[in-house]
Amino acid sequence: MGKIFFVSGSLIRGGAQRVLTLLANAYAQRGWEVHIVLLLRGEPGYPLEDSIQLHDLTQKGSYYKNVFRWVAALRALLRQERPDAVVSFAGRVNLITLLAAAGTGIPVLVSERNDPAHDRRSGLERRLCKLFYGRADCVVFQTEYQRRYYGKRCGHNACVIGNPISAPVYRGEHPSGDILSVGKLMAQKNHPMLIRAFAAIAA
Repeated sequence: MGKIFFVSGSLIRGGAQRVLTLLANAYAQRGWEVHIVLLLRGEPGYPLEDSIQLHDLTQKGSYYKNVFRWVAALRALLRQERPDAVVSFAGRVNLITLLAAAGTGIPVLVSERNDPAHDRRSGLERRLCKLFYGRADCVVFQTEYQRRYYGKRCGHNACVIGNPISAPVYRGEHPSGDILSVGKLMAQKNHPMLIRAFAAIAA
């Protein structure tokens, strides 16, 4: 077994945070030493295994004001703990993690958790992601669309892994025919496409 670090802005309830928590708990249950580093909010929104260690590197103020503080604090922590691997979630956090781990020799896996063309990243941040993702040991995308967006910049180190499902399994008949979709009412979530898709197969 080894030591693995997960880096995220927060663990408030959301899709990326749910996946990170599932992975962290699974590694902990397998006997790994698991650490989670949080940059924006320190309190977890999902249950975590008791053995998982949390590192609160949160800073007050804007992202641009704190980016170098985060890089320095995370770099010091990585040098102190020397994990076998670091897994980072989401664009801006990925950039911070890649900068912090540069030159340490620690393998870094970054995970793109959003639509890179339509989230809240600035044009500069998008260009930096395209530049730095090629330096990661692995880049995980959720969809082929995301991988195509970055083109050949990620090279051989890119792969597509869909979101895991952790829903309970019910046996027997279901009295309700309801179908539920949960997501923010934002353009990038594309609820209209979901409605059109359901209309096409509802019969």
